Amino acid sequence: MPQLPAGFVARPALRELLGRAAVTSVCAPAGYGKTLLLADWVRAGNERRTAWVRLDAGDNDPERFWSSVLTALARCAAVPANSALRRPVPPGGDPASFVAEVVNALDELAEPVWLVLDDVQELTAVSTLHALATLVRHQPPALNLVFAGRSELPLPLPRLRVEGRLTDLTAAELRFSAEEADTLLRSAGVALDAGELAGLVEQTGGWVAGLRLAARSLPAAPDREAFLACFAGEDTAVADYLGDEVLGTLTDDVREFLSAISVCDTVTPPLAGVLSGRADAGLLLDELSGRRALVTAARARQQSYRVHPLLREHLRAGLRRQRPQRAVALHTAAAHWYASHARPREAIDHAGRAEDTGVVSELLREEAVGLLLRGDRRAVLDGLAAAGQGRVRADAWLSLVAALADVEAGDPASAEPALADSEAAWPEHAGAELESLRSLVLATYALVCGRAPGEAEPGGSPATRPWAALLSGCGLLHDGDLAGARRGLTEALRTARERDLGYLAMHCHTALGAVSALEGDYADMAGSCAAAVAIAAEHGRDDSPLLAPARLLLGFAALLGADARAALRHAAEAAGAAGELPQARLRFLIDVLTGAALTDRGRHADGLRLLHDARAELGEVTLLPQPAVLAALMEYRAALRLGREAHARDVRTWLLARVTAPAERALLGAWWQATHGEPAAARRMAEAVAEGDRGVLGDLTRVEARLLETALALRARERTRARRCLASALTLAEPSGLILPFAHAEPTVRQLLADQLGGFGSAGPFAERVHRALAEREGVHAEGLLTGREHVVLARLGSHQSLSEVASGLSVSVNTVKTHVRAIYGKLGVNNRRAAVVAARELGLT
Repeated sequence: MPQLPAGFVARPALRELLGRAAVTSVCAPAGYGKTLLLADWVRAGNERRTAWVRLDAGDNDPERFWSSVLTALARCAAVPANSALRRPVPPGGDPASFVAEVVNALDELAEPVWLVLDDVQELTAVSTLHALATLVRHQPPALNLVFAGRSELPLPLPRLRVEGRLTDLTAAELRFSAEEADTLLRSAGVALDAGELAGLVEQTGGWVAGLRLAARSLPAAPDREAFLACFAGEDTAVADYLGDEVLGTLTDDVREFLSAISVCDTVTPPLAGVLSGRADAGLLLDELSGRRALVTAARARQQSYRVHPLLREHLRAGLRRQRPQRAVALHTAAAHWYASHARPREAIDHAGRAEDTGVVSELLREEAVGLLLRGDRRAVLDGLAAAGQGRVRADAWLSLVAALADVEAGDPASAEPALADSEAAWPEHAGAELESLRSLVLATYALVCGRAPGEAEPGGSPATRPWAALLSGCGLLHDGDLAGARRGLTEALRTARERDLGYLAMHCHTALGAVSALEGDYADMAGSCAAAVAIAAEHGRDDSPLLAPARLLLGFAALLGADARAALRHAAEAAGAAGELPQARLRFLIDVLTGAALTDRGRHADGLRLLHDARAELGEVTLLPQPAVLAALMEYRAALRLGREAHARDVRTWLLARVTAPAERALLGAWWQATHGEPAAARRMAEAVAEGDRGVLGDLTRVEARLLETALALRARERTRARRCLASALTLAEPSGLILPFAHAEPTVRQLLADQLGGFGSAGPFAERVHRALAEREGVHAEGLLTGREHVVLARLGSHQSLSEVASGLSVSVNTVKTHVRAIYGKLGVNNRRAAVVAARELGLT
């Protein structure tokens, strides 16, 4: 039994698994720490009851094998001095009778013993294996067997598994975790950051010997990053170990087979047959996998296999250095196989490695659009790089693909040179498919630049038809034809799903979310945009600039649900995703969302300033009616809350100059009249809005009108009418989860809501939800906002006392009161006494 080396990493979790069953099998390739794990387990408390035998080829002689076993047992303290097991040499004669004697002697032991057979792969003689199998079949209760080796013994272990009598440890269990690898490396004086450590563990597959070799070489490496990047294929110590301990034990034909299949990350039996030229490739893969030494079954696919990552890189490096033509031939064969099996990403990768620019170019013509619409931009970029800049610029099709890749990355400026290249390389007889591709790319370019996409021809490719349908739907959306846009986008989404065009489906969901937003269906808007974000995350494209509209609309959904904190988060994500996209409308709406959320968080002055600046920066850019009206309503209300009447009038003028929105214009007028002491006029206008057409914003406008009616009825002491209006507002708001209007309603309305809980019939559950949201919101907004003395002064601002009278009542100077008042105005974001009182009531401070 070997001594434990310096820097040995104990593995208590694995140690606990050993010796629990009648038979323990520890089977893994060389260098996985099998022997040291067992030695640590023995020394941890099992030494007096363990017999250890390290086998070699000579132990295929049955007499020598049993001599080794009996000698090890005789040294075991748990075996009595008078036991038959202490015979130094096995007797001659019938082997079966001798094994029976050994079984009988073991059966007489008073306490259990463990027999550890290390390097069992050395046992190949039929006679020895037969005798060992007999021992397993007739295993006495006092004997526990532990087999350790690079391959399993041909013993009835499957039966033991079924019976629950076998503990099975393989390479999967013996691989070092990142934490264990870090402990090993630090014991050698090597400290890696989390990224470096994860990369090394992935490269080595957690192979202990590989990690030890890296720990040995890293301290002397002049460039750690470069060393880690090429460690698997270039490190001399790794190459020597793999050559001697792994490949050196194999036959030439098996080494050649592994070398051939190493060019692929995973192989199926048919692909392995093409690469190796062997008809029995599947059988050999199964055999190598069964030995658990060099090949493992890949979990991602049925009937696919993976060479150990470190060995794979070593074999690839050997091909590149020693047989480059063979490497090229293997990559070419792999490219053709993948292309014929509808796996374009792998086909392009291998064609690029073979430096076959003709095959790469052909594959890009056939597959690049589909790859981009599935979200695999990286494969297309790699393919374009492999084809070479000269070939791409001289080919109109490839130039358009390059432009589309840049557009899909949200970088239309970088796409412009590629578009110019495509025009320069345009053939005299382009053909329908090339013409179609150009129209689709140009339409997508226009859309990303914030313009109407125009007409897009679908062409003949299966991928281009749903793409063209998406662009057509976006064009109808841009023109305000919501019904037509929904029909086209729904059909595009259905086809994208059928053809597994995930990235295209993401765009369809985003566009459908925009349609729902313009229709006033905010619940469906949130659902569609959440689906878009989920698809992007699934495809590793959650940083896509083209996801900015979905994040923006999720922010508006949060804002309308009275979750300003979430709205600000989504606004920041949308701004970060949009980057430098040349879309003035998108930037405007991001600023509107941010300004409205800031206002809702109590930062009234900051929010109003941002809303005003967003309008100013938009300039003459046109908007659809819905976003223009929503932005105007939010800014108008914020201006009235702060008592900035000139600002409010400016917003109304801006809105009237842009859109015709009678219902929303009447709502603005009703708010103005209610603020300026004209309740009768305000009431007439609010009633007309609530009972007339749905307006541009649909139910949102009608909810606002009903809540204003509620407030006016309460002022007139018409409580029954107020309850009826409030119930109507709840019913209208429930389908889309509109909570924000209730948060902005007058304090008397919110108090009525609280008083009448349980009396709203079918709208009762939603009323409870609104009440909880408002209670949480007021607690967050009011907590710690004003000092104790400021609260006292604020309470008096609602009275008719002058500041001198307030000062006298508090026994302080007028200047002190003025200081407190200025502080209150600043914290509430207002600039006059009346606005301060209104804001304080909305925040629950009075």
